Amino acid sequence: MSDAATPMRSHSQYGCDLKVVEYFGKSHAGTFLEAGANDPKSLSQTYLLESLGWTGALVEPVPECCEKLRRDRPRSRVFENALGGPDAAGLLRLKIPGGTTELASGMAADEIAAEGDRVIEAELITLTRVLELAGIQTLDLLSLDLEGMELDALEGLDFGRFPPKLIIIEDRMDDLRKHAFLKRRGYKIVLRNGSNHWYVPASRPYPVPLPMRWELFRRLYLSVPFRWLRSLSRKLRGKQR
Repeated sequence: MSDAATPMRSHSQYGCDLKVVEYFGKSHAGTFLEAGANDPKSLSQTYLLESLGWTGALVEPVPECCEKLRRDRPRSRVFENALGGPDAAGLLRLKIPGGTTELASGMAADEIAAEGDRVIEAELITLTRVLELAGIQTLDLLSLDLEGMELDALEGLDFGRFPPKLIIIEDRMDDLRKHAFLKRRGYKIVLRNGSNHWYVPASRPYPVPLPMRWELFRRLYLSVPFRWLRSLSRKLRGKQR
């Protein structure tokens, strides 16, 4: 069987990478920035893209993950950093649950680590600075999976200089802040794929089937009262401790 007839295998969760290839076209060798890269291949949004000729930058604060990324992702520039807003500077303390290499959800620096957990420090950097250092002038794909710190990272991107053609961002739907931020920057939501939202520039055509339109409306707006009640419940439980 020829390579052309061999089906591509997804390496990402929910098959996002295959959908990205479909969106841009298999012959397109674009650029990416994946933040929260973790593993070179497993659950990677960009490993398949790199194998098809794409180049880009990988941001990951965990040292042992960065070693693997540098070894197995030769077409990518690896940044051993945490992402922050335009005024972010210095070191950020991050918690890693015991027995894993993945950051804890929320990554609160002031949380007391449980037995077996460890805390690392990573130098803060902005998305804009990453793109500058990586020599990326036009960005096709921005992928963010930062365990709740995606909005901080977005605030550190100069959208005027580096407007991504496609943004894939993890969103657990605790609130609408990420969605509102990207709408203000001229983006529209076109897909929910697993726990990821897809955004493209509002002026860019992207057909959204009616069932997906309903799903997006339901998840974004009809569930607002439930998210508010859930947030209030968490606050009340916190006060009772």
